[in-house]
Amino acid sequence: MTNTILVSHTVGITVTVGNTATLEATLWNGNTTDWGGAGTINHSNDYIGDPAFVNPDAGDYHIASGSVAIDTGVDTWVSTDIDHEPRFYGDPDLGADEYWPPGALKRIYLPVVLRQYQ
Repeated sequence: MTNTILVSHTVGITVTVGNTATLEATLWNGNTTDWGGAGTINHSNDYIGDPAFVNPDAGDYHIASGSVAIDTGVDTWVSTDIDHEPRFYGDPDLGADEYWPPGALKRIYLPVVLRQYQ
């Protein structure tokens, strides 16, 4: 898993015996325990802190200004976020949402296809 936020779980991730999970760029917060199980967990680029979701009680898991998740992710092939907005504003963010400050210009890059007509 890459650029993941695991928050407020009894166990953030469980890996069973004989299995391996690889996590790169993970934000941990408020889990009773971050990982468990008898399997192997390889992890790098871990962060601990408040993801600063806009309104999780109402199901709004967008990240707000000041979130630890902003610009702490790693590059992936994912070009848009959960709202179909472009990644990246600065460096990639952790989680499904890319934070865009109010009034920020969103650029969308489209491929160019050249055709020769006769």
